Amino acid sequence: MFHFIESLLPRGEDGERERGQIVVLLALAMVGLLVAGGLATDAGVLFMRKSQLDRAVDAAALAGVTQLPTETDVALALAASNTRGQQLLAANGIITTTAAECLEPGHPNYANRWNLYDYCGKRTPGDMPGSIRYHVEVRWQAETYFMKLVGFDTFPLVAEATAEYMPMVDIFSSSAMETSILQSSNQAIFGPQSCSSMGDAYSPVASPWHGETNGVYTYRIRIPADYLTRHDKLRVELFDPDTANRRQSSYVTYNLNGVRQTLSSDGTTCSGNDQREPCLFNKGTAANPFWWFVRIDENRTSRTSGDTGCGTPGSYTPNYNTRTEFRLYYLRQNPDGSLSEVDLAYYIGESDGTNAAEALATDMHWVSPGAPAEERMPAFTVGDVFGNPTRPDASTIMSYAEPATTTQPCPSCSGDGNFIIDLLNETPGIFVDPSTGSRDIFLDVKAISGASENGFELWAGPPRSSDPYKYSAPSYVNARQIYLQLKRNADEEIHTSDGVGIYGIGHLPMNSNTTNRVDIPLAYLGPEFGGQRIYIDLFDADSGTQPPISFYFDTLSRSDWTACFDDGTASNNDCGKALPDGPGGKREHYRGPDNLNRNGQWARYEFIIPGELVEGDVSDGRMPFYGGRLIASYVGGNHDTYGWKMTIESRPFLVK
Repeated sequence: MFHFIESLLPRGEDGERERGQIVVLLALAMVGLLVAGGLATDAGVLFMRKSQLDRAVDAAALAGVTQLPTETDVALALAASNTRGQQLLAANGIITTTAAECLEPGHPNYANRWNLYDYCGKRTPGDMPGSIRYHVEVRWQAETYFMKLVGFDTFPLVAEATAEYMPMVDIFSSSAMETSILQSSNQAIFGPQSCSSMGDAYSPVASPWHGETNGVYTYRIRIPADYLTRHDKLRVELFDPDTANRRQSSYVTYNLNGVRQTLSSDGTTCSGNDQREPCLFNKGTAANPFWWFVRIDENRTSRTSGDTGCGTPGSYTPNYNTRTEFRLYYLRQNPDGSLSEVDLAYYIGESDGTNAAEALATDMHWVSPGAPAEERMPAFTVGDVFGNPTRPDASTIMSYAEPATTTQPCPSCSGDGNFIIDLLNETPGIFVDPSTGSRDIFLDVKAISGASENGFELWAGPPRSSDPYKYSAPSYVNARQIYLQLKRNADEEIHTSDGVGIYGIGHLPMNSNTTNRVDIPLAYLGPEFGGQRIYIDLFDADSGTQPPISFYFDTLSRSDWTACFDDGTASNNDCGKALPDGPGGKREHYRGPDNLNRNGQWARYEFIIPGELVEGDVSDGRMPFYGGRLIASYVGGNHDTYGWKMTIESRPFLVK
């Protein structure tokens, strides 16, 4: 080619000079072409590196999000997720050093963030209640080849990804969700100015675990597909949503036969006329298998420094009592498939330190906030309960009707803004589970002021308008206990939920009012969970807790399979004492040593759901599992508030 160009150049001295200039230009052009070619090569390599980074960051997000439930401490959980994410990156040849929590736009150091870290992760709530998201951002200095000629040894590449994970298990709220008959345990939360050592890990703002839920307990109210074939409305009831304890000079109760009793303190749950403490009497005889409730809240002082200093005041102090927000909402499915929260109603359970009239009106009552007059539970007559209107004094317990309650103003709410939900007209676009046809209403419970414990319970089912006889029950708790027990004794199904269930999503705050062993249904797990690992965390099991604590399924014999936990010592082998051998050899799981008394701390119980190899099994090591209710056998202390948290391994998915 050079010869061809040379033949075109003029001859002579000037031609020689011009020919020399062309050669120089060509040399410079060749350098430019080489640089351009090098840049194109580097661009291709960087494009390949960017694809490699994107895939690696996706993997880091998917791996990291599964670590978030492994720690109860939010900061430790995020650190574990970041470590796992960095390990996935390193396995893909991408080495990062400093990791931190991602800064938000607007933070003073946001523009300078890549000088502070090259890997960051952030935990956020997921799209569905109970799900969590892990967001990852990474900057990788990818090595160049030809760009080094122009001073660029590396080139920064940035990628981000977000994964969502649903590890939370739906926990049965309580046995009250079916009939509203109460037992010795109930749900309870403390005020934001309390301490986590009182038994609530999430509500106190100073608690190290507050950030996991931001003080919110979320419940799923599951409405089965066939419910709408019988009812078009849903009634949501709250028991004792207030924090107030009435003063009573004596304890007058009734037996199921209408005979009046005057009881003194039983020395376990009631202490004289102490308004600071719960009080209930065990009527647990063959003739009277129910509890008589006098008080259910605990009056407690505020923290003094950090997450410490809470206790019991010297005398009942209403100003310490807690105000609690109950928020109803549903998830609407948008055209793009995403879900949006739509408010239905708000109610504030009041304190007798701020709104005594409302608090005392709802004390010891089941109420459906904002319910119109025709939907409120009536005052029953003696004849309605005992069938004998001539019994003296029996009408006393039936003198209460459901008090009028006022919900919070809610311009954004869909519908009437009360706790009677018109499922056909107030929930447009509600998400319907494509596999079961069920739909969900959600309830958030959050303490918004105070330091005391608010004991409460939940029920949801058909409204009175569905059948005034079948779905009516007294509002006053003891009248309801007697009425429903009598109807059950007569084989009548009165005031049932008709298939509606209420579940704490991953978390459940509880309070034990007596010291006795109880079997607590925790969750239903289908056969698809066989062989998977489950994690059950118990918060703040106090000194009254007695070993062992065990977990079993109601579809399996306890002698065949029980996950039992004690302190693991030979001299105190409570599991061995409490559980018999199975026909194929001892199949119990022993997880010791483990101290059940964890004041203000978490205790983790971890085991494999039946369906895989079972420790100690002398047969083929496998046990068929067809699903069943997981039940905890547990001895709580008197006035002991504690909390359950349940997670199970599942598959995460990318959302960004």
